[in-house]
Amino acid sequence: MKQLIPLVKVLPVDESMVKDAMRSGFKDFEDALQNFCAERAGFDTIVTRNPDDFQKSKLNIYTPKVYLKKIGEL
Repeated sequence: MKQLIPLVKVLPVDESMVKDAMRSGFKDFEDALQNFCAERAGFDTIVTRNPDDFQKSKLNIYTPKVYLKKIGEL
């Protein structure tokens, strides 16, 4: 975590996000919570090794490999 924290933005979670995640229909609560945190923060993309877990998301969902190709890093 010490190495990760400088590289990422830690987003706050509030009660409305938890409620949205609970009623979202996502198979996994933690994935739903990540999704709604990202949405509220104004992000448009989630990079994950499990894109199938985000089928209900309104965001762009990429695997790391696809994302790196998209931004020209592969």
